[in-house]
Amino acid sequence: MTGKIAVALSGGIDSLVAAYLLKQQSKDIVGIHFLTGYEKSRARDPISYRGLSLSTGCFHLDPNGLHPMSAIARQLDIPVMMVDCRLAFQEHIIDYFIDEYLSGRTPNPCMICNARIKFGLVADIARNLGASHLATGHYARIVRTQQNRYRVRRGADTEKDQSYFLALLSQQQLASAILPLGEMTKIKVRDMARKQGLQPISPSESQDICFIAEGNYVDFLSSTGRFIEKPGPIITSTGRTIGGHNGVHRYTVGQRKGLNCPAEKPYYVLGIDPAKNAVTVGFREELYRSGCRLIRVNWMLPEPSGPMPVSVRIRYRHTAVPAVIEPSEGRTAMIRFSKPQPAVAPGQVAVAYDDDLIMAGGFIDG
Repeated sequence: MTGKIAVALSGGIDSLVAAYLLKQQSKDIVGIHFLTGYEKSRARDPISYRGLSLSTGCFHLDPNGLHPMSAIARQLDIPVMMVDCRLAFQEHIIDYFIDEYLSGRTPNPCMICNARIKFGLVADIARNLGASHLATGHYARIVRTQQNRYRVRRGADTEKDQSYFLALLSQQQLASAILPLGEMTKIKVRDMARKQGLQPISPSESQDICFIAEGNYVDFLSSTGRFIEKPGPIITSTGRTIGGHNGVHRYTVGQRKGLNCPAEKPYYVLGIDPAKNAVTVGFREELYRSGCRLIRVNWMLPEPSGPMPVSVRIRYRHTAVPAVIEPSEGRTAMIRFSKPQPAVAPGQVAVAYDDDLIMAGGFIDG
């Protein structure tokens, strides 16, 4: 790989090792640490971050400074740029997250962040800095075909595989992406960091929702001022009212906790209707669905002409299951599971695989 390479640095061990590996191959490496405005230690002042001016949007971090990312710059001996992405993060991630809950759907902010922020805005900034590629610490692999098409392949570490999160990326984004950890296991990454004396500033694993530093998503939504604590009915699938709630945003499909509806066996959330301010519940066997419809489908492999066997994940922590995908008009598709699956939540992203290559990713619509 020739030319300048940018590395998205979070401060965690994965991006740190990814940058270290690239530094062994090329001397022209630049780190990019983007600010979301939701860092755990962010300053209250909206114009500054730990005393550093963000008025220019992008600035060089002093490697000898006191900022935590300065330690990363010193360890790697590379320049690190601080990039202010707060406005874009608010628009594309936070507003999306809020709007989805207002609509009774379950959002997937990490998928949107990868497509719009990391491999979108940050990749654009990397190009403006003269970099031809952007690297991240994802455990996944990118394959280039003889026809110069790019595919996403599962990472070598089956336990850590993060290919799912890249299912919405475009060909242009994949063409300029580098994933140095794709062939490595998490154990090997930790071992390399230890042997090379690499110290992350974020020792703990990143969470599913990085912008919720304290409390839970309900507290976060309530703090936005866009959700009203409005009591409404909890009903069964037959329409019988069995309890009440204080806001539909407190519930997601498949949820068991917080229903407070005593019965001979536990109830689970089956559906959410913001228009009627109602939550529908049922027993576990009612959670299972034989299939789902996908919208805004991103085809990474050629779109098949008819039904095709695949394996599908309906959320990140879901084990891929056998299914059939059938494309239809307008970037939509139907997924039919070989065996019914529980908690198929509208708003989540389903990712279909052909062996270990992503075929397509799309939003569950119903």
